[in-house]
Formats: sequence, C-alpha cells, structure tokens
Amino acid sequence: MTVAVAARTAEAKGAAPATLNWAPESPEGLEEAPVLYREAQNYYRTPRAQHRNSDNEWVLRSIDQIAQYDSYAMIELIAPRPLLMIVGSESDTAYFSEEAVAKA
Repeated sequence: MTVAVAARTAEAKGAAPATLNWAPESPEGLEEAPVLYREAQNYYRTPRAQHRNSDNEWVLRSIDQIAQYDSYAMIELIAPRPLLMIVGSESDTAYFSEEAVAKA
C-alpha cells in the first residue's frame, strides 16, 4: 500500500490528516540541499515573506496526485503561438521551462 493510500484510508477511518512541511523551517542542515530548498526556507519561513496564516504544510494523501501532475502534458497545443518562459540563471527547475519551450 502506498503512503498516500494509507493516509487516505486513515483519514476515512477518522484520523487527522497527515501533513508534511513543504519548506524547511530553519536553514540548519540545508548546506548541501538544492538551491530550491534553501531559497524556499530563506523566503517563506523568514519575516520578509512569512504570513501568519501560512501553516507550511501539505497533506500526505495527495503525494501520488502531485507526482502524477504534468503542467506541460498538452503544451504542444500552444503551437504556433508565442510562448514566454522566464527562468533564473541558477534555477533548479530551469529544465521545466527549457522542456516546455522545446515541446511548444
């Protein structure tokens, strides 16, 4: 049984939703982490962007849905219209934009 299935089953039986942090709470131990995680912690978990209503959690039952999601599954339908993708020069996710442009 997958983690997501187990989480959904537990919730259906009355358990509280299992959650995980989506951004690290502190910078400790992030020295070797991808830039994406270090920047998320530095931005979302510090006073400059932290919000009192942000609980920094996502529900574990959705992990399989997140893993299967593909923003670019039908991007070829954009062609031949212009497509502008803006990406940072040191972005961990730059390949998403490069792939989108190639497919479009």
